[in-house]
Amino acid sequence: MADPSASPRRLVDADAEIERLRAEIAEIRARLGASEQAAAEREDGLRSIAHGIRTPLSSLLLQAHMLERTLDPDDPGRRRVEMILANAQRVATMLQDLEAHGGAIGAESEQGRGTR
Repeated sequence: MADPSASPRRLVDADAEIERLRAEIAEIRARLGASEQAAAEREDGLRSIAHGIRTPLSSLLLQAHMLERTLDPDDPGRRRVEMILANAQRVATMLQDLEAHGGAIGAESEQGRGTR
């Protein structure tokens, strides 16, 4: 014969477990919300930094292009200017990736440079 008091005890235990699980779920949701907010703030910060770098970089690219036009094709300084332009364009691409992806530099850009 089954103990008649066992069934109400199981209900009380089940209710207590349900309340514990609800509290745990609420805590997890709160942590998730805080993590999502921190990630959004990080992305905004990176986009802001990328935008702030873009203005002087655009000036650098413009000045290097102007300098390149003044140099003869066989001028030894032309190669240096071309290197400046290539590296500045590389930085511009990385900034574009930062702005577009909120901090995650695109795998395509990294693979194109042969780095990981």
